[in-house]
Amino acid sequence: MEKIIDVSVQYRQDLIAAREEANQKIEEKFYYDASAVTYTGKKLGRFYVYELKEFENFPIYFNEYTGEIYSEAVGLPLVGLDKHFINIGFMLS
Repeated sequence: MEKIIDVSVQYRQDLIAAREEANQKIEEKFYYDASAVTYTGKKLGRFYVYELKEFENFPIYFNEYTGEIYSEAVGLPLVGLDKHFINIGFMLS
C-alpha cells in the first residue's frame, strides 16, 4: 500500500505543479487527500484492489508479482486498464 500512496501523493503534486506552471487557477478540488488509499479486501487474479477516497468508482489495481499499478483508462473511448495511476487530472479539468 505504501507504493500506491507514494504514487498518489506524487501524482497530486505533479498535477498541481502543472497547473501552476500553466498559470491556471488551482481549485479546492485539486487538494484531495492523496494518502487516503484503502485496500478493498478484494483480489482479482494477480491484482490487489485498492481505492482512493473521493474516487471510489475508479479502482486501483496492484500487481502482486511485478508491483505495477493499473487503473481504468479514464478519458479513453474504450474501457480498459491503463498501466498508470488514475487519470484524476482528466476528471477534474
